[in-house]
Amino acid sequence: MKKWLALLLCAFVTHGQSLPSTATPQSSVIYMDGVKYLCSSSGIQSAVTAAGANGAVHAEGCTGRITWNSTVTFSLGAQTLYEPCSSSISFTVQVYRVASNGVHIYGCASGSQDGTGAVNTGTVFTASSLVATTDAVVVQSSSRATLTDARLSDFRLNDTTLNMNSLGRRVVWCVSCWNPVISHVFAYNLAGDGGIYIQAGLSTDSTGVESYQGTMDHVIMQPSQGNRTTHSFYFDASYGEIGYWNFFFLRGDGPCCGSSYHGGSTPYYVLTGSAANDSFDQANFFNAHGGNADSSAPYGVELIARGNALAQTGGRVFNVLFDNLQLENILLPTAGIGIGCTDGNTASGAGCGDISARLLVVGNFLTAVDYTHMGFSFSCISCYPNGSTGGFISAGDYYANAPFVGSFSSYSNLNSTGNSEEVPAFYSQPSAIRAGGFSGDNFHGFFSDLSRAAITGNPIVVSGFTAKTNIATGNSSDVYGFWCPNGDPVAGTANDYCFEANGGTGHFGTLSFAGAASGNTRVVPASAASGTLTLPAANDTLTGRATSDTLTNKTLTTPGISKSTYSALPRCAVRTEGEIATVTDSTTNTWGASISGRGSNVVLAFCDGSHWTVAGK
Repeated sequence: MKKWLALLLCAFVTHGQSLPSTATPQSSVIYMDGVKYLCSSSGIQSAVTAAGANGAVHAEGCTGRITWNSTVTFSLGAQTLYEPCSSSISFTVQVYRVASNGVHIYGCASGSQDGTGAVNTGTVFTASSLVATTDAVVVQSSSRATLTDARLSDFRLNDTTLNMNSLGRRVVWCVSCWNPVISHVFAYNLAGDGGIYIQAGLSTDSTGVESYQGTMDHVIMQPSQGNRTTHSFYFDASYGEIGYWNFFFLRGDGPCCGSSYHGGSTPYYVLTGSAANDSFDQANFFNAHGGNADSSAPYGVELIARGNALAQTGGRVFNVLFDNLQLENILLPTAGIGIGCTDGNTASGAGCGDISARLLVVGNFLTAVDYTHMGFSFSCISCYPNGSTGGFISAGDYYANAPFVGSFSSYSNLNSTGNSEEVPAFYSQPSAIRAGGFSGDNFHGFFSDLSRAAITGNPIVVSGFTAKTNIATGNSSDVYGFWCPNGDPVAGTANDYCFEANGGTGHFGTLSFAGAASGNTRVVPASAASGTLTLPAANDTLTGRATSDTLTNKTLTTPGISKSTYSALPRCAVRTEGEIATVTDSTTNTWGASISGRGSNVVLAFCDGSHWTVAGK
């Protein structure tokens, strides 16, 4: 009877059984099959060993002060540990070593702050006398001879708080983990190189290992005050691939808030290797937050990609989504770059590709997004980095790939549903254009600025706008490369032009027309341009000023013929026969007489093929 009463009053260790709902655990011992184990790290280790594979250890009843001076190791197979519900667990060594698949560790509803900085009661580990190279939790297979051996699957850590006390190295070090779940874990006063450190493989591995399909949910990592080395979330793909991870509600923040509150290095740090498999990809971040790092931290998110994403060689970062990412240095001096790609030494987007952000907010960074070095096909939707820059931002490098590729590409079919409809592939219709009290502003429905583009090589054409109109099949009454149906002035405007060439120095613009066979003809206005040029409503050819042309059906109104002295006239011969000119110094004004110069008569001269003769006076 006493034995069964003791079992009801104490914490349990069971072989594959759950804790009975009637149990009221004590705080001093753990019982299993009549054997009691002390509420200590060695006692929990003994209980874990006794539970064996598929067993569960219930240590919730351990609620008093605990000194954790030995590492609890899981190596017997799938096991579950319900941690002590104590907020006073002092650890001087590594807390856990997980070397088996299916190890689940659950704390007591901890792992968060209440908003004031106070840690909730529950399972709280506090580091004491911990050496700089010691990690709190290590998840790593003991055997790495084969790919299967190296992988460690289904590790879970939930509802646990760790105060690293500015000691040790990493909170969780997970190597070659498959399907791990780290949820509601809170760690603060971090001092090593990483809070949560996810590593694909070790430098000694030769099996092409990887870390796949992991999940982090409501995880907070906070470096200690003044720290300059700790990355809250460190993803190390130097020796293998990290892929197919999902992250929800992460916070990687230094202490907050004020000019003297800061700590840590780049909160989100991604490192790749030299082989194609050493990549970080297929990852999704939802509602992540980072900031308040030390002023020496170069980035909020740094993606170190050492390979070439386009060529698919070397370590790359690709197919990564940041959804509602917030990077902010609260009440701190402006410094660093919000998000960017590097090669480990300098800013470079060569190894990055297909990175997207949505609802991005970046505050108090010198540069919100290093658009120039975000790799190919970077896009940002509804972003707000230090001021609105538009609903859709596309940056990085784009490479030709049949049929076409661009920062924005639409291959949608266009279909009408009624008469007289406008069916655009791209549509812009502002409901208002507001200049307010400002002046000199320009508003654009479409704006293409090539003025800062550095052109290399020998391209044939660089175009701000190109329209190809060679419709493949079908019939249309009109096909235009550019169509402006409304070009008349509207109320309140001085000018309402359908097209204005205004692209060069001193508002000097040109139009260029390609010849059907070869070459181009440019239409160039005067540098001090004014007036209106009206073209005739007919099929005709324009007459040039310096070309030989035949005029038909023309009426000359008060025509003028240029004046010159006789000596300035071309010699009258067969080639000039029929030309006329005004001579200002003729010696005669007799009609038909031959003209010579140095006289005082102004006459109309006609070349008869041999002499300039008087044709009028």
